[in-house]
This record gives sequence, structure tokens and C-alpha cells, in this order.
Amino acid sequence: MQLDIHQLDRKYEGVKVRDRREEARLRVSLEQEGQKQPVVVVRIEDDRYVLVDGYRRLRVLEKMGRDVVDALVLDTGEVEALVTMHHLQRPRDRSPLEDGYLVRVLTEEHGLSQRDIARRLGHTQSWVSRRLGLVRDLPEWLQALVRKGELTCKAATRALLPMARAIRPDAEALAHNLRGLCLSTRQVEELYEAWRSGDARSRRLVVENPLLVLQSLEITKEPDWGKPATEAAVFLRDLEALLGLSRRTDRHLDRLLLEGPSQETLCHVLRAWRKVRVVWDQINVRLHEEEACHERPGDKTPDPAPTRGGDECPNDSEASGGLPLFRDAGDHLGQ
Repeated sequence: MQLDIHQLDRKYEGVKVRDRREEARLRVSLEQEGQKQPVVVVRIEDDRYVLVDGYRRLRVLEKMGRDVVDALVLDTGEVEALVTMHHLQRPRDRSPLEDGYLVRVLTEEHGLSQRDIARRLGHTQSWVSRRLGLVRDLPEWLQALVRKGELTCKAATRALLPMARAIRPDAEALAHNLRGLCLSTRQVEELYEAWRSGDARSRRLVVENPLLVLQSLEITKEPDWGKPATEAAVFLRDLEALLGLSRRTDRHLDRLLLEGPSQETLCHVLRAWRKVRVVWDQINVRLHEEEACHERPGDKTPDPAPTRGGDECPNDSEASGGLPLFRDAGDHLGQ
């Protein structure tokens, strides 16, 4: 059935952790194919419902300006609905912190014992206790970053939490400076290790300029570190840096698409992207030519070089769809 979005009570929104990349992909799917999977709700009054599952879909639909949502109404209580959705979801699709939020809700709001929760969720009582302890031990400001999708649960528990226990202002400052960088858990752990083993000056650098520290750490990992650099080594190092920058740009593109770029922004992005493509295509052509010169009989013929993109702004009819333009420019989403 279809429900007006204002009919939904979002009391369990705090149980879920945001994933901005998934929301960006979901928006593409919803724009192209519409809502294929309903949100799950439980009726609490004649015209009021509690949203149990589908918070990500609801957020995206609201950003798209929708007022109604397809919903599946479960004929159960809230506890049974929460437990059912837990069993239907794959463990890899939720974080330990989300499990902890669910345990806390069942304990504090619905009065279930840890033993009863363990039985209903199909886990041991020790598992329930550990998940609940994670929520209670992790500071609220760290949990807020995880819920917003700005920090992974592992990065929060393995790096920022022990840092906060030692010097909380440093942990808070580092967390603030990590926003928008989309770093992996491994990178955040490397920053924590550099901070833990460093002196006061090194710690300040980690907190104030984490990207510079990560770049320095990557350079020192290279086998030829400390040796005079050859042109080949410099070129390969630049390519590795471009790979990392491309991946970061890919993640920022997800966020841009989730926000819904304006026509003017889209024009600027595509113009800049095509300039990059021109340079990349020139390098590609030269490398293909060099490969052809070294080719032996029987080798595979090199692929033709891609055509170069222009620098003109797309017209209104081309830009109206938005996503096809990004695909023409090499967009990774291709869904």
C-alpha cells in the first residue's frame, strides 16, 4: 500500500547507520526504475505507522521530492517486527554498532532481558552483552559520526576510541579533520599508530593534517625509499597517486549525485572532466604507440585509443537526464 511520508514515525532511525555510497546508488536506481522494494512498517494508530526498515529509501525519496512511499504493513508488534528484520538482513550488511543499537532498544524501550534477546535474535548471551557494551562504551560524539556515515564502526572502535581515552581533544580534532575525506579503516588506523608512536610535534601534525601524514607514510613504504629516483620510478609513483586520487574523486561523485547537481554545476563538472580526459587520452595514445613499437609477432593488437572529449558545455536536452552525461564522461555508476 502507499502511505504519505508524514504518516511515518521514525523512532528507530537511530538504530541504522548511514552509508552515503549506498544511498547514491539507491538514488540512481529509484530515479531510473522507481521504488521496487517497499519499506516495512507497523501500525500504531489508524493513520500512524512506525517505520521499522527502509530508512535509507525514505531519505532518498524525500531528497527526490516524493510525498508518498510504498509500504508493507506487518501485522505484528514492534518487537516482533524488529526481530524479523534482523533475521532477514545479512550480517555483513550491518555493523556491530547497529546490532548494539537494536539490543539497546529491545532492552531499554521494550524491557527484554539479555537472555530473551539472545534467544529471539539467535545469538549467545555473550554476543548480546558485547554489542550492548560497544554502544555504552563508545562516546556519543563518535557514534554520531558513525551514524552519519562519516566514519566506519571499525575505525571508531580501533582508532578514535583508544585515542579519545588517552587524549580526547586530539581524537575530537582528528575526527573533525577527517570529515569528507572518505578514508578507509586501514588509513585511520595508520593515523592512530603514527599518533600513538609520535612525539608532541608529530601528534599535532597527525591531528591537523592527516592527509599529509598518510602521503608521507605511503612514500616511506616504497621499496626504493631513500634512493635517487629514476624517471620511471617518478612516473609510476605519479600513477599510483592518480589512482588514489581517482578513487577519492569517485567517492565524492557519489555524494554529488546524491545531492542532485544543478545544471550549472553539472556543466562545470563535465567541462573539467573533459579537460582531464584530454590529458589522459594523450598519455594513452603515446603509451599505445610505444607498446606497438615493442610488440612481437603474434602479440595481440593494442586497443585503439579512445576519442578525445570536447570542452563544450552540454545543451539542456543532454543535461536533463544528468546521469547519461556522467556515463559518457566515464561514470562508474553505469546502472
